Amino acid sequence: MGILLVNSIPDRQGVLYDGLIDKNGNRHFCGEVKAGTDKQNFLMHAEKKDVVLTVIDRVSFGSDKNEGAVDLLQLANGNIALLSYTYNGAGGDSDMELREYNSDLQLLRVKQWGKEGYEQPEMMLELNNQLYVCGHTTSFGDPMHDAYIARFNLDDLSLEFEKAIKLDGHEGADNMQATHDGNLAICSFAQMNPY
Repeated sequence: MGILLVNSIPDRQGVLYDGLIDKNGNRHFCGEVKAGTDKQNFLMHAEKKDVVLTVIDRVSFGSDKNEGAVDLLQLANGNIALLSYTYNGAGGDSDMELREYNSDLQLLRVKQWGKEGYEQPEMMLELNNQLYVCGHTTSFGDPMHDAYIARFNLDDLSLEFEKAIKLDGHEGADNMQATHDGNLAICSFAQMNPY
């Protein structure tokens, strides 16, 4: 069963990609909204009382280039991390962007990264004061998408390592989980277009 937010994006068309319920029971949704001929990132904070969902605040951000927010995560410090892609970064093609907000949707910090190729983030996971991001990349010498994983220190958002996993096809890492022994498992498809 889904939630339809009829008037949450006035005069705009949008797509919601992810949502979460924070520790206080508030709802957060992210996605993209139409901006000119392309899309902007979108983040919304809503509160549920009884069966009614009320929009408390919403923000859209970015340029009029093609951008979209794909994943939300509540961090151990209580803040909200938002993962998105942007064509407004310094890397040339699509880059990744990480934003941290407090519970009132005040922006605390931003980190963009990417190389000359195409980067598409999919998911993030916090583990031991580190943030892991997985997705797709063409920046490591392969014109096709490779599966991608990166690790950031949450104290200063410094990039600790990044790695592409090449399987000789059109890959991408779309999910990851922490295992019981402290390792990280990622799920990658070996070929996006097998037919």
